[in-house]
Amino acid sequence: MGDNARTMQANRNRLFANGDWLLAHTNELEPRLDLAWAPVLRLWEDVANPFGEIRTTDWTIFRFTWPDEEVQPWLREVVWDRSSDLGRLINPGTETEFDDTPSLNLRDCLLTRSSVAAIQEWAAQLAIPVGCRCDGASSHATRYGIEIRFFSGSTRLEWTDDVPLEWDDIVHKAQQLRNYFRKSLDYCNPDMARVVQM
Repeated sequence: MGDNARTMQANRNRLFANGDWLLAHTNELEPRLDLAWAPVLRLWEDVANPFGEIRTTDWTIFRFTWPDEEVQPWLREVVWDRSSDLGRLINPGTETEFDDTPSLNLRDCLLTRSSVAAIQEWAAQLAIPVGCRCDGASSHATRYGIEIRFFSGSTRLEWTDDVPLEWDDIVHKAQQLRNYFRKSLDYCNPDMARVVQM
């Protein structure tokens, strides 16, 4: 492997490590959410089309942990344009040092307490099958996931379009939630949408 290939691989590793970390810690993006805001549910959609779009969208619901009935839950959407970043890796231009800041777009929205309570009630009653009757590797490049957090731990599940039958209810509800989050964010004040500058 030549020096250029090693440098490109090192840049890619740093870029993807930064992006993956920020998607898992969206409260660290500006405006930062302090420790009083706890993540309770996270959904993601990871599109990796080798002949087109490569993008990850992450939605996280945060609840205010202090007993204040007036504070509405916070929904944060972060979209990572991996296609753009891969283009920068391949064609870095005239930059002397590669900027390993991922290309993120961020939108925030407040949700009603009752809608988040209903989502949490669904999550509390969720039965997740440990095993499945799976028949091999997936042929799909899009991955989906859900992470439910609670006081003493979390549950995380990932799948592709080749989802096991045992997971149909979870997958269907996750799709409904993604659609609800998109509509909520589209309805919110468009001034809350912005490109994240680190």
